[in-house]
Order: sequence, then C-alpha cells, then structure tokens
Amino acid sequence: MRIYIALAAGLVCVRTATATDILVENFDEPGGFFAGSGLHTPSDPPPDWQVVNNSQPQAANSNSWFDAPNANYNYFQAQSGANFAGVDAASGSNVATLNNWLITPQISFNAGDQLSFYSRSKGSYPDRLQVRLSFNGASASAGTTSTSTGDFSTTLLDINPTYLASNNGGYPATWTPYTLSFPAAGSGRLAFRYFVEDGGPGGDNSDFLGVDTLAVVTGAPANQWAATTGGSWNNAGNWASGIPNAAAAKVGLGSGATSSAVVTLDGNVTAGQITFNNANGYSLQPGAGGTLKLDDTGDAGGVHPSVSVVSGSHLISAPITLTSGLTIATSAGGALNITSDISGSGDIAVAGPGTVHLSGALPTTAAINANGAVVLAAQTSSGAAARTIAALNIASGVTASIGASNGPLNPLIVTAPTLSFDADGTSKLDLTNSGIITAATVDDAFNWIDSGEIFSSLSDSGRSVGYAPVPSSSNIRIRFTLKGDANVDGAVDVGDLGALATNYGVTAGAYWNQGDFNDDGAVNVGDLGSLATNYNQSLGSGSAHATDMAIASESTTAVPEPAMLGLMILSATALPRRRRVRERSS
Repeated sequence: MRIYIALAAGLVCVRTATATDILVENFDEPGGFFAGSGLHTPSDPPPDWQVVNNSQPQAANSNSWFDAPNANYNYFQAQSGANFAGVDAASGSNVATLNNWLITPQISFNAGDQLSFYSRSKGSYPDRLQVRLSFNGASASAGTTSTSTGDFSTTLLDINPTYLASNNGGYPATWTPYTLSFPAAGSGRLAFRYFVEDGGPGGDNSDFLGVDTLAVVTGAPANQWAATTGGSWNNAGNWASGIPNAAAAKVGLGSGATSSAVVTLDGNVTAGQITFNNANGYSLQPGAGGTLKLDDTGDAGGVHPSVSVVSGSHLISAPITLTSGLTIATSAGGALNITSDISGSGDIAVAGPGTVHLSGALPTTAAINANGAVVLAAQTSSGAAARTIAALNIASGVTASIGASNGPLNPLIVTAPTLSFDADGTSKLDLTNSGIITAATVDDAFNWIDSGEIFSSLSDSGRSVGYAPVPSSSNIRIRFTLKGDANVDGAVDVGDLGALATNYGVTAGAYWNQGDFNDDGAVNVGDLGSLATNYNQSLGSGSAHATDMAIASESTTAVPEPAMLGLMILSATALPRRRRVRERSS
C-alpha cells in the first residue's frame, strides 16, 4: 500500500516539527503492485510510478520489475507484508549491461529529509543496486541507453559497485535496512536502478534482488526569513525562530519577502543548509562585512552542506567558506549566481535542471561534479581570468560551460588536471569564448571535439575550438580561438604559419596544433586559406592577454619574419604532399 501527500500541482511534503510521511510504500497493493506483470512482459505499476528497462541486449520476453515472491521467484519472503518489488538477471538477454529502473512518484523534499528501505539479494551471483535522485520535477527520464541516467544524475547510494560475492562483503543475502538523507531541497523523483555490468543470464554478474518497506519522511524544519523586505541576517526580528548562526542550522529564504530582497550578513555567519524559494529573488550580501560558512557538522539527518533553489533566481555575493564540500541544487526555472570567492575544503556538486553560475575563485583542491548545468564564469572588465580546480566531472545529459558571462575579449582559462565525461556520450562542455587546460593528449582533445563532447556555442566559419600541448608538461590547452591559431594563443601570426608549413602536405593523422584547422586529418590548401584569412588577427584588441603572451614565450620554435608570408604561402603550395603513417585513435 502506498501513501503520499498529493495536490493538484503534484506531490508535496507537509512540514511540521515532527517527522511527516512524504511517501510510504510496502508493495502490497491488492492484485499486486505491478498488477501481476513484469515477468516476460512490460511492467504495470500504479500510474504515479514508472518502470523503464534500458538493458542491452534484451529479448521480447525480458523481465521488468515484478511482484515477488511468485511461482517462479520464491527464493525468500517479503521483509514485511506479503510482497516486495523484485528484479533479476533476466532484465536482459545473454551477456548484457542491465539498466532497469523503478521510479517513484514526484515528491518535494528538503535537505535532511530521509529515505529508508530494505533490500537483499538471492546471493548466488554478485548483484548491484543504485539509488538515484532527480531534481527535475515530474520528469521520469532515465535516458535511452544501457549506461544512461537521464535526469537522475545524483547518486545517493551504490550497493556493491565492485561486484563482490555476497559471502565476501557484496550484496547482502538477508534483508538489510538502508537510510539515506536528501542532500538538498527540490522537487523530483527517486529511482532504484538495477545497474549490472557483465550481467544477464549469460553474464558473470546479476542474480535476483528485492526492495521492500520504503519510506520518505521529513527532517527538521528550516528557520524561515520572516521579514517582508530585506534586512540584516543578524537581526533576530527578521527570522521566525531567532538568528540562525550555527553548524547544521537550516535556513529558509522563502515566501517572507514580498519583493526582491537584499539580506546582509553584517558579520560572520554559519549555516548547514540554505534553501531559496521565492520568485522575487534574494541577494545575500556581506553588508558591513562577513563570511558565510557552510558547515553541516552534527546534523542528525546526515552531514549535507547545501544551497538549494526551489524557485526564483538568487544571488550570493558574500564570501563562502566550506568545511566538507557543498551541494548546489536548482529546480527547473531556478538559478543561483555566486559571484563571491569560495574557499575551504571538499568538492562542489551541482544538481538539478536549473542553472548555477560560479564566478569567483574556487578551492584549488575541489572537484566540480556537474550533475546539473553549471557555468564557470569570471567577473572581469579587462584581460583574462584564470581558475584552478582539481577536476571537472560532467554527468550524463549535462552541459557545463566556461566563461559564458564574459565578453569576447576576456576569456576564462580553467585549469583542471582531471576532465571526465560520461561514457554514454551525452555529457558536454561548452567553452563559449574560453578554454581549459587539462592532463590529456592531443588525441584526447581531438576525440572530445570530434565527438561533440567539447564545443563552443560561438563557433562560426572563422572561429572554432583549437588545441595544443602546453610546453614542458603533460597538459593540453583547449580553447575557443581563430582558425589558423595553431598554438591557441588567441592570435594568428608567423608562429602558426610555421607550424602549418612544417606539416603541409600531411594527408592523414594531423592535429590542430600541426595546422589541421578543419579536423579532416590533413594539412592542405584549405587550412592555409583559413590561416591566411585570419593572419595578423586576434580575437579582439586585448585578447592576446598576459596568459597568451606567456604561452607564446614558452615556445622555442623558430618562426619566419612576417615579410616572408607571401613567399611561404607560395612555397607551401608547391611542397610535395607527405602521408603520415600514424592514424588517430577512434
């Protein structure tokens, strides 16, 4: 039997001082939760639930999620009641990647709300189950491939990801309770993802597992902003329950303000979780001075420092310090612009279908985990900006951007030693007018660009994304630039002409830094034409900034005098064509 709180606009939770059920399900519906289907047929759960089987390969009679125990699957009884939700290796056929989803109704939740459930496996072969969260409202999109995750880009739990045997620390073979906390506020759906590689009836992994006795309950309520206008954080009269200023404090900037409101810190402030929920928009500013410390230590619902946007567009310009990372979640149509510097420890995860702009400095040891749209921007009026982070990891279906808020003369160059994309090919990085330096090869850069994983939305007939090794390092520089800019310094000059002349006539396997500006693997008259069109041009006056000048100074390649341009063009076209034996990786 399922219980949830429903309104015409969808499912919403009730907030009281004590825990309130948001969703309860024990899979004991009369006639079966899945209406007796799911075995060799498509599953038929209640209309507020969804089942999606993206396993590959699968046969016409592959299993979906189904009611268990039953005549075919009577290996163990329910944790409570008569039935549980079952799923097994027959989700696919032969040797398969299993990707079978059981998706809950839409719910609204706050950071610190809790999910509890029981699960177990039959235990004969290694099993695996993920619990994932979508912040995208009513959407139940799980993608379409065997590895895609769709809108469910936030992983709350991954049971047995290394496929250990049940008797060796793997998936438990007895009913085992799990309790998870929501990392941020929002509206969306939970999903149980039966994801098993080398699974299926012929694989080494996957067996039969069950899920039972599911409940989502509220955590502690937030202290709400009570004033109808802006004001000082450190004025007790502006809050419903006194000034929130402590680790694990839950702060709600909600419906109190009746117009756009500026809230000033006026001193150092500590909070564990902040939720924005007002279409009028809040601006959180330092005021007389102060830093916002995000510290959720001691939270009874689990340590989940977070800033969430349920509705509206909001700004934080006060400096932020982290103690154990940060989750930023935005609902559809929501936006958060953090223009201040972020310092401290821990990674930064971005989730949800809204947009997050990070325009200040970031912790150099932090990974940015883009599970939702994030823009790494810079607030500069002249020259270039630089950011250094440990990693940029972009999830399935997500497009991250760099430098979108800058003018064309002021690129942002992000250094991220690790850059990763999801294996399903749907994660993207839009460089707009900017670039990234990462530990990779020219072949990696070519493949990222060729696949569309790295691109620039500003590309046109004369401008594109180029790449070149960083001298004396194992890094590659990838940036938006002019066609003809072989060393990607933002300008086309004699150094670039020299690179093209050296490789002129190569018919296969050439890269951008060698003069292949149309990515066809050859260096020929077409590339020479692109260079000639942009020769002595830059992205704009001032775009050959200090960083680019440093790039140029690193090069030790001898370059011809500008007066030789015409002669080199004539000479290059007369050079014998050379075939490069090495081919690019595919």
